[in-house]
Amino acid sequence: MTNNIDWNKPVQTKDGRKVRLLCTDGPDCQYPVIGIIEGDIYPSYWMTDGNYMSTRAEDRRILINAPEKHELWVNVWKGPEGTILLFNFLSKKDADADADVTGRSTLVARIHREFEEGEGL
Repeated sequence: MTNNIDWNKPVQTKDGRKVRLLCTDGPDCQYPVIGIIEGDIYPSYWMTDGNYMSTRAEDRRILINAPEKHELWVNVWKGPEGTILLFNFLSKKDADADADVTGRSTLVARIHREFEEGEGL
């Protein structure tokens, strides 16, 4: 199994445990990535593609990038003739600016949602 890992982003094991990376250029050429898995007290070693001291795809210690977290703000407007208009924003500041728009019917709700990449797919 070959992973494309961005070492500048958080990583976790394939089974979802957080990993605190100590370095990605350790002295062992075969396993230069060194880190501590959440709940462990000793460091673990990986290849640069995230494989854990083996090439078995089912190994739960394989590293992957942690899913990125995002926020979404949705302004819900009551439009003409009872229609509902939805406007999506990636920040509360932008949602607030939209709420100040005059001439658009009535703002009836604002929905805030936090989610991880891939959630709900």
